[in-house]
Amino acid sequence: MPQVRRELSENIRNVARNLTTSSIRPTVDELDQSRSFPHAHLTALGDAGLFGIAAPPTLGGQMADARSFVGVVEEISRAAPSTALVYTAVLSSCLPLMRHGSEKQKSEFVPKIALGEWKCGVAISTHPGGDQMNGDVIASREGDRFRLDGAIQYVIGAHGLDSFLVRADVKGEGGGPSLFLVRHHDAGFQRGGMDRRLGLASAGIGELRFENCVIGPERVIGGIGKGVEGNRAAQEYLLLGVSAMALGMAQECFDTAVRLLRETQNEYTSTELALIRQNVAGMQTRISAMRAIADLAAFHEDTDPPGIPYPTYRGRIFCLESALEVAASALQLAGGKGFSEEAMIERMLRDARVLAIILSTTEQLKDALGEFIIRGE
Repeated sequence: MPQVRRELSENIRNVARNLTTSSIRPTVDELDQSRSFPHAHLTALGDAGLFGIAAPPTLGGQMADARSFVGVVEEISRAAPSTALVYTAVLSSCLPLMRHGSEKQKSEFVPKIALGEWKCGVAISTHPGGDQMNGDVIASREGDRFRLDGAIQYVIGAHGLDSFLVRADVKGEGGGPSLFLVRHHDAGFQRGGMDRRLGLASAGIGELRFENCVIGPERVIGGIGKGVEGNRAAQEYLLLGVSAMALGMAQECFDTAVRLLRETQNEYTSTELALIRQNVAGMQTRISAMRAIADLAAFHEDTDPPGIPYPTYRGRIFCLESALEVAASALQLAGGKGFSEEAMIERMLRDARVLAIILSTTEQLKDALGEFIIRGE
């Protein structure tokens, strides 16, 4: 990594770390218990310029790399995984616009997201058994405009974000899967029920509904038929963000467990301490491997041409499995204190368990990756 880019990445990570300490961590317990959307957290992230790391300076951003994105998500996840997931969704909405939007769409929409004026997400269902790349939304032509009808369930930030990129199938000749930008004030746009999950309680996951929701041609991203490519770009970044979240959660669990062990190590026999030290060394080694594979996935995102994102898939698989293992080990090592809400290990374990089954389950990704490998793709 060139020195200038490395310094930019470290500066961005430091901004995220300081902001997490001052503005995010103090209110996490309240938001988690009340299942409230982290509006104040997103405002703080926007004010710090962290929504613009994927956009060029000409569009209100900093043009940092995917490694910077991983660093920001890791820092936020150490305190607030729900906020990190919503942040990831917002950053992921920039990718289809940057890669497939027209020059006019880029200049009009990207700065609003990069500067935090719009909090835009991607209407991809996170249901593990559903079709993540599509929803039950149909777009019917009405002159040069389009009427959206249907619904998508289990959308990140459904109850909190103000804009969404929505894939809908345009019917008729010259149609196909297309990507529409829908704003919260558009007639016919509604928010359905909110999902109440074991973890990620304040991520605002829920249903989006569209009934006679008319969208003009200026908000068809890249034109008719670009929906698959646009959603794929967003999903790759979402998976990369999930890997970074797993890394941050595992690091927080590890640091908490070690801190608690230092306070209680005199209570153990020498034999027990030997076993504990071996466990701690194994946890740290696994976290180091997580960091390496997440870094490789980020490098792939920045440098490789479009195609099957092998490193991104591998990163998501390995990092989530490792985070669950590290969190469980941390809970065991911390003893009774690990179950307290103050320690945060129990929340991290809950959030990691839910994270492992949204977007795509580990088993689904392994199946897809294995198929690609066997076919020689």
